[in-house]
Amino acid sequence: MINEFTKYIEANIASLTMVVGGPQNLFAGRRPQGAPIDCVVVEEDLYAIPDSSPGVTDLVQKVFRVKVRDVDYPSCRSIAEQIHTALHGKQQVTLTYSGGDTYIVNILASRPYDIGDNEKHQPELMVRCELVAQDG
Repeated sequence: MINEFTKYIEANIASLTMVVGGPQNLFAGRRPQGAPIDCVVVEEDLYAIPDSSPGVTDLVQKVFRVKVRDVDYPSCRSIAEQIHTALHGKQQVTLTYSGGDTYIVNILASRPYDIGDNEKHQPELMVRCELVAQDG
């Protein structure tokens, strides 16, 4: 689902693109070596625990971390805020896998929060996203 969610982000934020060989600044999974400084990486949060409360056994939940990095804090904050605005509270979003399976999901996105500077002393912010879908 990570690729489909990343494509959804690309479709909703004009400044982000996954186009290989072009000005690619949006990546699913990992930031490749040689990627631009100002980029966004969508990662699966494999440690997130799905809700096991009574009545939610028919739900499928995925959690993603959307990491934003840029050369300065205001630019980084601006992109992170755009991501939050584009994602938070979206209902009935259709994500289709390459194999043809389709999920209708609702998205909850945290406010952007500072995760500190990277190894090159550039700011990084994160938006945590929960996708909840009806199973099947």
